[in-house]
Parts: sequence; C-alpha cells; structure tokens
Amino acid sequence: SGGGTGLGLAALLVDAFRWSTVDLPEPGTAERMGTELFQSWVLPFEVLSVLLLSALVGAIAISVRIPGRRQ
Repeated sequence: SGGGTGLGLAALLVDAFRWSTVDLPEPGTAERMGTELFQSWVLPFEVLSVLLLSALVGAIAISVRIPGRRQ
C-alpha cells in the first residue's frame, strides 16, 4: 500500500516537472564563501559559535558525576 502510493507520487512528480529547468548560479569558491561569511554573516556566525560553546559546556556539566551525590 505504502510502496504503491510512493510510486504513484513519484510518477506524478516526474510527469509534472519533466520539462522544467532550473538556472543554477555559478559555482562558488572558497574565497567567495569566506568573503560572504566574514563580511555579511560575521555576527550570526559569532552568535552561533557562542551558543554551541555554551551547549557543549552545559552537556559536559550535566554528564559529570560528582562523588557522593545521588543521581
């Protein structure tokens, strides 16, 4: 039942989008990605790094067993 439904949906999508084309942007380079990251996205990048660091410290703090403390 599920396989037949999946096959039917796949056939429907292939038929609906058979002649559609998508113009792809030119491939990026490491230089272009670095420029974009450190000019336009530096603040969100730094906020994300602090968030991930605090999550890591919190996970370590939760997982540490303290002798004599009941869990």
